[in-house]
Amino acid sequence: MISREYAEYITARFDSLDAYKIAYGECVDRAVECDALLNKSERLIIDLKKQQNIQSDMLLLKESVIKSHERDIMIYKDIEKQLKIEKRMKKMWKITTYAFITVSLSAITYSILK
Repeated sequence: MISREYAEYITARFDSLDAYKIAYGECVDRAVECDALLNKSERLIIDLKKQQNIQSDMLLLKESVIKSHERDIMIYKDIEKQLKIEKRMKKMWKITTYAFITVSLSAITYSILK
């Protein structure tokens, strides 16, 4: 049911009821198209937000991988330094042992020959 004012507006604006029905149908069609476009836009916005979240997560993952790699490099360098120190200590003890054995043998030989 329509009001009297609206009916008078329709009669003043349109020549016939058929013209009104055509105009009304076009308005309804445009409203449906606008609604479909709005729904599409909302889905696109949701998809873009998901993509942004994924990119943000990927950036965080990249940063954590870089930090992990840097820690691995630091650990590797530390282990390398410790290994060098251990090799030097083994070499020093080896030289010290050979020197002690040589001195001991020399002392024994000297005491035998004397």
